[in-house]
Amino acid sequence: MKKIYYILFIALAFILTSCHKEPKPVSAEEIIGTWTLEQFGGVPAGELSIWIDFQSSSFDIYQRASSDVSYEHFTGEWTITAGVLSGKYSDGTSWASSYNAEISEDGKLVLVSSSTEEESIYRKADFPSGFQNQVRPE
Repeated sequence: MKKIYYILFIALAFILTSCHKEPKPVSAEEIIGTWTLEQFGGVPAGELSIWIDFQSSSFDIYQRASSDVSYEHFTGEWTITAGVLSGKYSDGTSWASSYNAEISEDGKLVLVSSSTEEESIYRKADFPSGFQNQVRPE
């Protein structure tokens, strides 16, 4: 009887591990578009407002902290290889971290910093009306 339970346990363990799906790496096509920050480190974005517009190989980032009235604008180039997103600003400075990127089941972009392991969650969205008027002149 113990032998039957042992065989059933092994078979069940095999079935459960066989069904586990590894997340597929995110492709560049899935990232292209405009995204806005929803959560950072498990906390709602609140007063922190970040918008990222990914084009085919370039990006525009618009960032506003709670005390700021206008957005700062950053540009540069990005790449994604095997689900790892990295980039450089236009001045040649690399991003502070690269990010493991996934698209969640509900279509959100989940970025996990490779240096701090903090998670940022973005949702696809259109820029709000009048957004460009809120961007600090360069």
